[in-house]
Amino acid sequence: MRIVGMLRSAGEPEHRFFVFDEHGDRLWVGEHADQGALPSRPLQLSDNARRSLEERIRRAAAGTTLEEVHLGQYRCARCGGWEQACRDSWSCDICFDCSFDIASEMADRG
Repeated sequence: MRIVGMLRSAGEPEHRFFVFDEHGDRLWVGEHADQGALPSRPLQLSDNARRSLEERIRRAAAGTTLEEVHLGQYRCARCGGWEQACRDSWSCDICFDCSFDIASEMADRG
């Protein structure tokens, strides 16, 4: 299964997308999955499973000090809130609420 999310390395001001293939412990940073690779429901893990997966991602990012790992989430570039990354809600950088706000603003402009 592929896990998506965002992470931030020490000294970096911005979070970056990542894709983690848990079968091969391969990590791709700076890219996000296409819709078909995403789970149909939000990621649900026990605390132990979450810690274990975060540790595997940290090991896969050898040579990089990760300060934050957000599994199954992405940060909205407009409001700064965290959203669940699943097929129905995945966006490149904005949440549903902000996308609706933008659409309303555009409609108001005519």
